Amino acid sequence: MAQVNIRRDVEDQFYRYKMEVLQGKVEGKGNGIKTVIVNLPNIARDLDRQPEYITKFFEIEFNAKSNIENEKYSINGQYTVERLASALDKFISKFVLCSFCKNPETKFVIKKGVIEFKCAACGRVGPIDMKHKLTSYIVKNPPKAVSTKSTHDEALAQQPQIKKEKKSKKKKDDDDEEDDVVWFTDTSEKAAEERKKKAIGDSTSAVISMMADISVEPQSAKEEQDEDDEQEEGQEKESDPVSSISSFLETNPADQELMEKLDSVQEEFGLRSSATSKAAIEALCKNAENTIKFVKTQTALLKKISKRRDGKLGILLGFEELCVKDETLLKSIQGILKNLFDAGILTEENILKWYHQKAKSKVVIKACKDFIAWLETAEEEEEDEEEDEEDDS
Repeated sequence: MAQVNIRRDVEDQFYRYKMEVLQGKVEGKGNGIKTVIVNLPNIARDLDRQPEYITKFFEIEFNAKSNIENEKYSINGQYTVERLASALDKFISKFVLCSFCKNPETKFVIKKGVIEFKCAACGRVGPIDMKHKLTSYIVKNPPKAVSTKSTHDEALAQQPQIKKEKKSKKKKDDDDEEDDVVWFTDTSEKAAEERKKKAIGDSTSAVISMMADISVEPQSAKEEQDEDDEQEEGQEKESDPVSSISSFLETNPADQELMEKLDSVQEEFGLRSSATSKAAIEALCKNAENTIKFVKTQTALLKKISKRRDGKLGILLGFEELCVKDETLLKSIQGILKNLFDAGILTEENILKWYHQKAKSKVVIKACKDFIAWLETAEEEEEDEEEDEEDDS
């Protein structure tokens, strides 16, 4: 089944959070026409939400009655897949994504009629907007908790019966085996001597076999497991562009070697030019002890990255992503932008275009608004000075 990013505004093909592409099917005609969301249970599973919540949200959004019958979810009326997908985006934005880190790793916690988000990604806990009509439905129909107590008690209750059946079966098998055996022993002196020799030989063989099992097989199995683990670890390291660049940086490459590596990563992972530079920034800052110090001291390297195709946009997107993941770094975003601007790595035009058109994170946009205001004011003053000079001439 085809999949799409849970956040459809994220174009990164390596975005880890995916869901099935919504599928709609129109049934009936006239007043009985309805649109069935064919794979709603699978989408709800991907979002970790109950399908009833999504159906109810559609009902509110389209002002149309919803129907649930034998796990078949439908909305009265005829709707295109794109319209349904747009409504689903709104549901995800309001009732799935963490308001802080924007990751879809949240759970509902209902306390005294108020719904809170608990985010497993960033640990943030906070109330959601209770003005939406769906919140009253969620409060009345809270998420189903999976209790393991009943199944555990059932298992314990079954244990004595299982043991009893096993003993009974074993006894029966033993009795059956004894019934099939005809016992005969030669009591002559010669036969007794042969039995003695055979018993000693069998015991020695058993001991040797046991020693071989203990000393050789576990060691061989362990070595095999270690090799498998090393191979898996190596594969994981190269599974995404940031890890691939980060591993390469451990070899302390020259700047030109890094530029060549970025070209090969772009080709290997089929990235856009801006996405490659974004991955480079994430990897460089991941390997650096201090990101702010890195920005101040590695201007030559950052300039080389900025000169790549869409490199300046990639640098901005990279720092945006880092600030989303690191709350401490988020507080320094204005200082980072100022350093990049002062060093001539980024221009006013680059920064303003990113801020107004490309930036996705609301927390980052909010965090750097003062610097942007200063930048726009400086730009206006510059334009005024140029106009005055033209008038004088």
